[in-house]
Amino acid sequence: IGSNSHQYAMVLNNIACVKFLMNCPKDALTMFQEAQDIQLRVMKSSTTVGLDLIHVGITLCNMGYMKLRLKRYDEALSIFQEALLIQQSVLGDNHETVKATLSNIEFANGFHSL
Repeated sequence: IGSNSHQYAMVLNNIACVKFLMNCPKDALTMFQEAQDIQLRVMKSSTTVGLDLIHVGITLCNMGYMKLRLKRYDEALSIFQEALLIQQSVLGDNHETVKATLSNIEFANGFHSL
């Protein structure tokens, strides 16, 4: 697997999830950000942009969770809002993933500017 491939980004995303489970949210966030950077680079030359956008949205939501965990609520809210726009553009408004992200936004909004 090349370090600039979808597969590599997915592996990084999965390792970041493990880091989260190991109670290492800062390490997880760094890996999620690296995965997103790769996803965005790869997407520029991709023929499956819709699928690529979904992966970016997933990674963004994961980053939002880490920001919540680190009590960086305003940043989490902004990231969830970005993920929502991506998800809606590909999935529409009624998809379960979109609804879950709306719930995350509502939760993060509860802490916004505390």
